Amino acid sequence: MTDSTDTELRIGSLSSAQKRLLCRRLQQLTGSEHSSAPGGRLVAAVVSGRSDGIDAIALREYCKSKLPPYMVPQLFSAIAAMPKTAAGKIDRNALEQQGWSSEHGTHDDRDAPMTDVERKLADIWADVLGFDEITVDDNFFEVGGDSLLTIRILSRAAKAGLNVTPAAFFANPTIAEQARLAGAAPQESAAVEPVSGGLLLTPIQRWFFAHIRTDPQHWNQSFLFEFGAPAEPDHVARAVGELLRHHDALRASFSCADGRWTAQIEEAVTDLPIRTVALGGLDSAAQQAAIHAVAVELNGNFDLAVAPLLRVAHFVGGTDQPQRLLIVAHHLVVDAESWRILLSDFETLLGQLSSGRDALLPPRTTSLQAWAARLDDYSRSAAVAGARASWHEALTGRAMPIPAEFGGPPVANREANSITLNFELEEAVTGEIVEAARTDWNASVNAVLLSALGRTISEWTGESTIGLDTEGHGREALFADADLSRTVGWFTTVYPLTLKAAGELAWHDPHSALRLARGVLQSIRHNGVSFGLLQDYDQKAGTQGALEQRPGAGILFNYLGRTDGQAGGGGLLRLVDARCGPARSAGCERAYRIEINASIADGRLVAEFSYNDTIHRGETIERLGNRFMAALRELNDASPGEAAAAAVAADFPLAGLDQQDFESLSAQLDDLDDE
Repeated sequence: MTDSTDTELRIGSLSSAQKRLLCRRLQQLTGSEHSSAPGGRLVAAVVSGRSDGIDAIALREYCKSKLPPYMVPQLFSAIAAMPKTAAGKIDRNALEQQGWSSEHGTHDDRDAPMTDVERKLADIWADVLGFDEITVDDNFFEVGGDSLLTIRILSRAAKAGLNVTPAAFFANPTIAEQARLAGAAPQESAAVEPVSGGLLLTPIQRWFFAHIRTDPQHWNQSFLFEFGAPAEPDHVARAVGELLRHHDALRASFSCADGRWTAQIEEAVTDLPIRTVALGGLDSAAQQAAIHAVAVELNGNFDLAVAPLLRVAHFVGGTDQPQRLLIVAHHLVVDAESWRILLSDFETLLGQLSSGRDALLPPRTTSLQAWAARLDDYSRSAAVAGARASWHEALTGRAMPIPAEFGGPPVANREANSITLNFELEEAVTGEIVEAARTDWNASVNAVLLSALGRTISEWTGESTIGLDTEGHGREALFADADLSRTVGWFTTVYPLTLKAAGELAWHDPHSALRLARGVLQSIRHNGVSFGLLQDYDQKAGTQGALEQRPGAGILFNYLGRTDGQAGGGGLLRLVDARCGPARSAGCERAYRIEINASIADGRLVAEFSYNDTIHRGETIERLGNRFMAALRELNDASPGEAAAAAVAADFPLAGLDQQDFESLSAQLDDLDDE
């Protein structure tokens, strides 16, 4: 943290020329000067004597070899000659007035995909991003893409037989570039074979065992699907067996000795965890009762020391009802992205077996065992150690847990008293917000939701500083040679966020709140991976720092992204129930007083507020959920302008400024420019 005195000293040490140069540069970076580049893209004007135009792909590759990523142009445009001033210098004003459009004729500056590979990639991109169409020159990260959606695209691309690695995706974020790489012969590399043996616990697994001490074997995720067409029980069983063979995490087991949990991956599973349940002769109500009874049983019969931590039931023979499939897995071995992978693979396998073909899945990616070992090494790296100070700073002044509404002695926060209320935002408003976040606000949907939540909590508690915990998907591109796009396991990160209103950023204004949330999220590297790693490092080293003894947040927020097409996308399965049976034991501890899970399903934003009715009143939670939705509508209805997208301190990480310093510097530079 830097106080205003230090800021004045730094500014005072600059010469007048330096001040004016910094002022001009800050104006350019914060968007106060008009740019004629389309969509705010970086454009390179190229003087070329070639009659066939210029090769933009070759130019971009050359620039990548010479420039940092943020300086590589997104568009190369051919011009006849550089405009000059009377003094013979390049006329930058005239250059900015050029019509930067596709008519300038670069080889890759076009809209429609032309090759088969480009069309496959375009279909995948459009489906994952939720667009009707996508152009081959759209930059993935400029049209709303993020690291989580990258994982989904890579998984889909592998299933389509396309060879795109994570490193290549991030370095070449357009379809035109990726198609060229994907169409090339795959580079030879050692095949990733099934693994077995010891498994280091990941930070989220350590978090689980530290917080869930009662009935940890009953903390599951379960889904009920119906088949689009009848499936042979033998084919379903063989598909489940292939999933267990292919995905190592499903064969993991966990045991505790002297208070220390360890994990192991079994080499094979001999008894398939699947049963076929006949529902013949039962009416609809009786069928539902039978399915529920099986769901209760399967959810409650896990033993963490015995693999696999997966159960499947295939319901057949019912009248007036399609066949159904119940899948229950312990959360220790799956997360949201794992379900996408598993369900897609299940549909692939079932389709292959039903048509008499051999069971064949795309190649394995980095194993959970290898990833956990890499994380363990990384936890001792200078990069992680260097993040400790920023986490300490983020936790400074953190608000205490939200108060309980009911008096008397403390009540155990258990699942038995957990209630969930659901809130929805209209489809039209959801679409407008998602589009505005991408095109107008320079913000992620996650930042938009956090800004509305911060306003809601601030109004409720009267506090200007909001402390909460949030989750990330954890499948971060930490290592160039690691690929988790098809790896099953629990990768989630949990880390603290402190949203502090200060200076121009206040909770009462929707745009100001959005800038606040955006700035905080942009300051978090790798979705908070280092926080969990530092906690693990302290635990292994026997030290207890402020990161472990931090004040509890009381609230957990998690944005899951788009959950449309959860059932694998192949059309063989349709989701019926996302919570079939008691997924958690009634005696399990709740790590938070309020848990909020948000997602976009069927075009609508859905938010689930889970709370303990011995701590908070239902009407209080209902008021919070409604206010959260109202805050989103207020942001959507706010007058358009540059307020929401205006720069924040986190936009300039190398400057080392906090938001208050940034605003002070901006104001002083504005004054200098007016002189």
